[in-house]
Amino acid sequence: MQKIPTKTFDSGTRAKNRLQSYLQMKKDFLIRFSAVPLALLTLASIVFAVINFQKESQYLIPYDGVWWMEDGGTIQAQRLAPGGPGEQAGIKPGDKLLAVNEHPVHSVAGLRRHLDKTGYGVWSKPTYQLDRHGVKVQVPVILGQVDKSLNFPLRLIALVYLGIGFYVLFGCAVTVSVQLVGLFLVFTTLVVPALATFYSRRLRLIKAYTLGALGYAAGLVVSVVTDLPSGARIVCAIVVVGILMALVTAPRNAM
Repeated sequence: MQKIPTKTFDSGTRAKNRLQSYLQMKKDFLIRFSAVPLALLTLASIVFAVINFQKESQYLIPYDGVWWMEDGGTIQAQRLAPGGPGEQAGIKPGDKLLAVNEHPVHSVAGLRRHLDKTGYGVWSKPTYQLDRHGVKVQVPVILGQVDKSLNFPLRLIALVYLGIGFYVLFGCAVTVSVQLVGLFLVFTTLVVPALATFYSRRLRLIKAYTLGALGYAAGLVVSVVTDLPSGARIVCAIVVVGILMALVTAPRNAM
């Protein structure tokens, strides 16, 4: 039986150990590198939260004091807030809203969009055209301000769910996966444009698509220049572009 030299075994073992060491180092690098998008997303969430708090405290949301219910292509007053703008204007439960200042309204969402686009803010006085048991009635409504007293406890509840669900899930995923860049990329693409254009009244969809296109383009350019993975570069670029767009395109009365 031919005896295989021990030196051959030693060389093969060293090569195998070097390969395993290289793969482990690469795995550790990817795990550490995947933490960068998570940190950026966390920072972006904090920045957007601060911007949202600042704008919400200064942006007054109009409120007519009526709970509208959609019914066969029309919206009907289901109930009214006691002493609210609708009740003071003479709106009664069962009234059907046909139009606002001669503009036809067929859904609750359409009513909100019309009030928002036409600039009816707090203390403005649009005229509601109503159908009251077959009789057309015109009612001027002095819009009030939405009560924000419940916003804080609702945010606390949302924060608890976010901490339990989102970060616990991501924390577990980081320990078992090294391919989180794709997940971060999808999450960033879906969430950041929506957050950055939240207060944009006009062309919001176009602004969101533009943000995504600029973020992808900038991320790919940086990836080519730095020879780093494109997914993480795109995530960083979208976050940066989103923060800039949120600061630049927000309406001035909400700043």
